[in-house]
Amino acid sequence: MAGLFLCIFLILAAVLFTKKKSTDIFTMAEASKMLAYAATDFKTSGTDDTGKYWYSGYVNAVSEAGLLRIKKPEAKVRFKDTYALAKKLEVPETVLAELQNSVKAMTKQEFLDVFMQLLPYMQNGEQVVKMQAGIAGTPATLKQAGEWEAYTTKGTYRFTGIVLDDKIDTTVTMYTCGKEILAIEDTVENQVEYKNIWIKSSTDTTVETNVYGADRIFKIPGLTASVENVLADLKVENGSVTQINTKTDTITGMVQAVTKDYVEVQGYGKVALDDAFMIYDIYNGFAVKTYQDIIVGYSLQDFIVAEGKICGAVISKPLNVQNIRVILKNTGFKSIFHENVRLTCSKSFMVSTNEQQTRYNAGDVFELTPDNELLLQGRVTVTPDNGGEISVLSVTRSQGVPSYEGSIELAAADEGIVIVNDVPVESYLKRVVPSEMPASFAVEALKVQAVCARSYAYKHLENGAYSEYGAHVDDSTMYQVYNNTSEQSSSNEAIQNTRGQILTYNGEVVQTYYYSTSCGVTTDVSIWGSDSSSYPYFVSRFVSRSQKELDLTDEAAFEAFITSKDENDYDARYALYRWELQADITALSNSFNAKLYEKYLSAPSKILTQQADGSFQSQKITDIGTITSVTVNERAAGGAVKSVTVCGSAATVRIDSESCIRGLFGMTDAEMTTNTGTTKMASLPSTFCIFKPVYEKGSLSGYRIIGGGYGHGIGMSQNAVNEMVKDAMNYQQILQFFYPGTAIEQK
Repeated sequence: MAGLFLCIFLILAAVLFTKKKSTDIFTMAEASKMLAYAATDFKTSGTDDTGKYWYSGYVNAVSEAGLLRIKKPEAKVRFKDTYALAKKLEVPETVLAELQNSVKAMTKQEFLDVFMQLLPYMQNGEQVVKMQAGIAGTPATLKQAGEWEAYTTKGTYRFTGIVLDDKIDTTVTMYTCGKEILAIEDTVENQVEYKNIWIKSSTDTTVETNVYGADRIFKIPGLTASVENVLADLKVENGSVTQINTKTDTITGMVQAVTKDYVEVQGYGKVALDDAFMIYDIYNGFAVKTYQDIIVGYSLQDFIVAEGKICGAVISKPLNVQNIRVILKNTGFKSIFHENVRLTCSKSFMVSTNEQQTRYNAGDVFELTPDNELLLQGRVTVTPDNGGEISVLSVTRSQGVPSYEGSIELAAADEGIVIVNDVPVESYLKRVVPSEMPASFAVEALKVQAVCARSYAYKHLENGAYSEYGAHVDDSTMYQVYNNTSEQSSSNEAIQNTRGQILTYNGEVVQTYYYSTSCGVTTDVSIWGSDSSSYPYFVSRFVSRSQKELDLTDEAAFEAFITSKDENDYDARYALYRWELQADITALSNSFNAKLYEKYLSAPSKILTQQADGSFQSQKITDIGTITSVTVNERAAGGAVKSVTVCGSAATVRIDSESCIRGLFGMTDAEMTTNTGTTKMASLPSTFCIFKPVYEKGSLSGYRIIGGGYGHGIGMSQNAVNEMVKDAMNYQQILQFFYPGTAIEQK
């Protein structure tokens, strides 16, 4: 009982401390919260676990940064405190001259005014936003709301330490940083309009709604007609609805592109999204989605329109996969943008926009440049007659001029023309599988590749990386190589024999990563910085007929492993099972420095430069001078390098990216010794490697980079698959070997 009394007392004390504020008082605790987010490295989303009160983390952060001298968090902020803060921030004298330096206590508004004055000089100042928003609910009114979580007309925010319950159904001015409310300035209106919310049902006195993801029942006096399953705007005052505006006009069609600003719908073109756009999934129970959940190439939702904009969307159909949309890159796979496009077709074909159609005969050439007036009418679609294939004459692939089943869409972009091939998934696979795995491999091996390729395609239908351009994937190694090699009878047989089969884990489609050759062991997704426990089907295991007990994260153990060979390893006879690159230090340094800035621009958070105090920070780096040492900082499961530190005569960098390590240490002109001969590669084949310094007369003269495998090493080794088939393993057994715990599901 005493413990319960104490708990209640502490809660009441915290509430009373928070509620004693008025517009005439602004406390050190409140100021600390604002400054912690705006002017320090404080990154947590609320209370400090080591603190006793909601403000502990903020006060600690601000005190440690020397921004405020805080003796009592409940003490008033005085003008002299903000004056000292300004000096600490090193603001210009002209700004300092405008500030008071007195012992007078500041009102909330006075503090907020000074805060905004000083904001440009705070390290996170650009992240602080002043906005107006309606407060839809807090944990006091919404069961879905978490602790200190508020639902607003601008999204969900945390409001740690702020009294907000009395602001529900009002419109306020608030300061935010990220997803945290820093302060409420004032109440703008004692009413609010909730736009594009979902009304589930109603009675004659209430409406049951979903407001931005949270269920809430509103009072409504004298409702004369039933309202249910409809999008609406609600005006609310004091918890009662004063006005309902339902929205029922809809458009439907295949989605051709999606951005945060518009949806391109077949037959309608680009239709702008309302600022308060909402999307609700009523097919899979009930869920609130975002524009990023709209799948291009399909018509799964009805779009609700008002005043020329899409206000909302309702997903009411399942995704039955039929087609996939593929961006075709230009020759050499250098870009998704084309300077011009030339097409022809094996049969007659139609070129159409939303405004016109033109028929062409078989063999006619259609050419499009970015300034062509057709593109002003929107997306241009090229559709062949039945059985026809479209040849893209302006692109060259390994097989020559590529031709494509399905339709071709051409869309204008600032950088050029984007080509999208809308093609049935099974037809797509016929030109993926032989492009990804040699058709000379056994059909059983090609079945493994077919299931993996199909699973990979299904997974990317919902990823939305190319939604802006109306596609799911592109045709390069960034996704799956498509139509670089023509169809082959063996791979077609494998695709047909596994038709509709995908790999799943707990009912979810698996993104089946694969690569060319293993070094005898695989790694897991921690090599990319992901949590391996979230992907239990990607595990490190030996790709061998004999399993070993080795900890390859240990440097000595890995060196012994990678400098030896085991004929029991399935990849042992392939060229890149083992490889070695020898480079003198000058050539290696020059090659490394030539690529460094480009790699930094592509991954600035992964290439860090050492500071004077020994810490590492992301900053522009173009040259480290002559390399003096290479140190492996961390290996992932299986021994793949996750991080290296490279010391140079001019600078030291830490590289925390598998792909950057491979790219920076590769040498285009240097011969690499392989398991079967020599080759040249612009990147290291993998990061399953060691860096052995070479000395001449006591001085560092070069490095031997000794490694094995070709690819990232996660999931399936394609060459190993072919050897497993020779050992009489079937495709189901092989899939289970590389993706343990998964199941083959028929779609």
